[in-house]
Amino acid sequence: MEKPYIIGISSFLSFLFLIFSCVAAEIWWPLFNVLFMLLVIVPSLFGALESTGLLGSLGDFISAVFAFSAFAFPFVLFHSDVIGGGSFCLILLSNICAVVAVFVFIQAQLDDVY
Repeated sequence: MEKPYIIGISSFLSFLFLIFSCVAAEIWWPLFNVLFMLLVIVPSLFGALESTGLLGSLGDFISAVFAFSAFAFPFVLFHSDVIGGGSFCLILLSNICAVVAVFVFIQAQLDDVY
């Protein structure tokens, strides 16, 4: 399967699971994960071309912080009893699909450069 199809399918599934988690919890708080999903890509775009320099290392670090925040936010919501267990699992599944999309996107960018 080609990389654009993998990116599209995993992005679609990520947003679908995120919307299902909002429906399951009957609140809109899980939609804040969209912000983290979008912010993961931005530093990677700046640092993808220079993976060994300062800019590449800083981009990787900031992307890791946003990715960690995307996984930590549902734990905070679940621990504070804002969402239930089903919604929590759907958000984590959504995050896994988003991370797959980001990794394939970065790999596609690196394949174009090299």
